Amino acid sequence: EEGEKISPDLLVFEREKGEYDWNYRWELSASLYRLESVEEVIQAIRSEFGSGAVDHPNHLEGYGVRLLKQQKLPSAKSSKYCACVTDPVVKVVTVNRVQSLFDNPVYSQSDGSEIS
Repeated sequence: EEGEKISPDLLVFEREKGEYDWNYRWELSASLYRLESVEEVIQAIRSEFGSGAVDHPNHLEGYGVRLLKQQKLPSAKSSKYCACVTDPVVKVVTVNRVQSLFDNPVYSQSDGSEIS
């Protein structure tokens, strides 16, 4: 099922009908959020996990997703739509230089060994 174009450059879709990245509620690579939403998520993370829980990008993203999935934020219940541009406007080169918390290899050689 296709989303609805509200302008020639923007597509609106119901997030819960999407899979994987199309249903990821708090993605920090190249997403835009309303300031009120960001403040709500950061405040809730600090309240639930401690003030230092927003000091690492992986914690900020992981804890935010957890709280949204558990519907511990008012916005989790009220915002079911997302929007994206119809043509690419940003490229994200996945080189996670801050990744030190989780095993998340990005590239590997043909023999299966990781590339640093």
